[in-house]
Amino acid sequence: SSSSECECKCECDGNVVELIEGDVMKSETIPSCDVIFMKHFLDRCMWTEEETVQILETCSNSLLDDENGMIILGEAVIPDRSSCTSTTPCNDNDNANDKKYVDQNTSSLFTFSQDEKEILFALDALYMLVGRERQRSVTEWILLANKASLQVKEIIPTLSPSCYLIVLKKMTR
Repeated sequence: SSSSECECKCECDGNVVELIEGDVMKSETIPSCDVIFMKHFLDRCMWTEEETVQILETCSNSLLDDENGMIILGEAVIPDRSSCTSTTPCNDNDNANDKKYVDQNTSSLFTFSQDEKEILFALDALYMLVGRERQRSVTEWILLANKASLQVKEIIPTLSPSCYLIVLKKMTR
């Protein structure tokens, strides 16, 4: 192996976790695996929507098991416009026409408290002030995943308001 390759193996509760190098645009460079984890990798300032869908498709193609394989994203998630109140600023890019394509059970994967909404909108404004594009809403993550034939199974909060764990699985046929 060359010095530019990144390969690391560690053991956690008897399971081996292997970090590997690959090109997210070329599925042949990513070996088959059970789980793919990416943190703050799919920001809008890094990739176009089409490239993001391609990355998710490439990762999906590398999952060994259609039923149990998963992609876990550590990304910011902001509330949907429909979950805002008259006193909370909302995301103007939420499109009501897109919402009809989102499964009603999936759109309620995660609810935000009023405090969380205020913190997330402040962080979103901060991102825009420093030249980054705004963060994606719950519905936008769902629609993006669907374009890559994936579904959002769960959105899990972490201790960081700018990082939620978005669990994606292949759509069942």
